[in-house]
Amino acid sequence: MDKSKIDITNITKLIKEKNQVLVLFILVIAIILAAYFYFFLKPEIGALQKVLPEVAGLNKNIKEVDKLIDNIDSFKIKIADLKEKVGQYETRLPTKKEISSILNHLSALASEEDIQITGIKELETIKGEIQEGEQAYSGVPIEIDMKSGYHQLGRFISEIENSDRLMKIDDLEIKSTSENLTEHNVKLIISSFVLVKE
Repeated sequence: MDKSKIDITNITKLIKEKNQVLVLFILVIAIILAAYFYFFLKPEIGALQKVLPEVAGLNKNIKEVDKLIDNIDSFKIKIADLKEKVGQYETRLPTKKEISSILNHLSALASEEDIQITGIKELETIKGEIQEGEQAYSGVPIEIDMKSGYHQLGRFISEIENSDRLMKIDDLEIKSTSENLTEHNVKLIISSFVLVKE
């Protein structure tokens, strides 16, 4: 029996030693893992935490760019519409070089109303220029001498007011003629606005 008692004592000692080795092994592994975390993973996690907000910002920017790319066709349509409007405004507000076309336009309007123009000329610009950003607009006075009846004159003025070009009546002088009671000598001063391009 003594021998079995010794064997049990030896076995328990061996088990305790194995347990101590196992605990020591687990402790060494835990220390290695803690050192790995502290020296390698912790700095990487810190760097990752610094980068994450930047990544989130970049993702947001990517989504905004994707939305813009998705809307590119609508932007193209808007650009085409704006170009068309610019063309319309350029028609309504020609450059100073196009004064002759304005004079021709006024002559054609008068002709449509059976008005006889006896003289048409551009007067010197008296008005100052109105600055709007980098462009300047100027009113160009035009004097028209004509022979007309009241009704034709009214329709002519209406055509001027409804014209595609920006114009306004500055002065109107009507004198009767002794030759024809229904026809009058009319002097009309019209300002046509032009774009002064540099």
